[in-house]
Amino acid sequence: MSDLNDVVAQAMRLYTELQEIKKAYVPQVKQAQPSFSKDEWKEHRENGILLFKYQKPVLDEVLCLRLADEICDCIKRNRPELKDLLESIGQIMDRVADGFFSEFMQNNNRVSATDFSSSQEEKLLNFVVGQALHPSLEKYISLLPQEVGDDQWQHGHCPVCGVMPNFSYLRQEDGKRYLICPFCGQEWYYRNLVCPWCGND
Repeated sequence: MSDLNDVVAQAMRLYTELQEIKKAYVPQVKQAQPSFSKDEWKEHRENGILLFKYQKPVLDEVLCLRLADEICDCIKRNRPELKDLLESIGQIMDRVADGFFSEFMQNNNRVSATDFSSSQEEKLLNFVVGQALHPSLEKYISLLPQEVGDDQWQHGHCPVCGVMPNFSYLRQEDGKRYLICPFCGQEWYYRNLVCPWCGND
């Protein structure tokens, strides 16, 4: 049991440190107010079209790279057994071209066409890049109209980016169920007893 407790404690330390690092970057993100035409907004509301189809966040690639480097250092401190993998990932990040983070979002949140030494390296790099985007995504989400994700959106996927949820919660004041996007952080209302993945009650 103590081994399990150690694993949980280690995971919580890493999670907490990552959250603190990302939070410190949010004030540095410069993001224009997203704007949508009347037709785009109507299409989103009535036909379930993702907001990312019309306008994605503007990314500061230099800021994202700097954050990715800090994220790697954080993981290395908490998971020293991943040191070699993280050094390899650092070398990949040193060689990325302009537009790397935008391309990641265009490619379904995955790094494209890279020769990975292992599937673990690929998964870890995708994790690092996704985490480095969080401050930009958080700022973008904070600027969206309040109606995004309300009870008119009855889809299992995120109304902003289209990713499926990994968590949900019941809002204390009214008992309504809200799903949470693991990529961009957007929340949206969904029927209490319906599975977002298969749509069954």
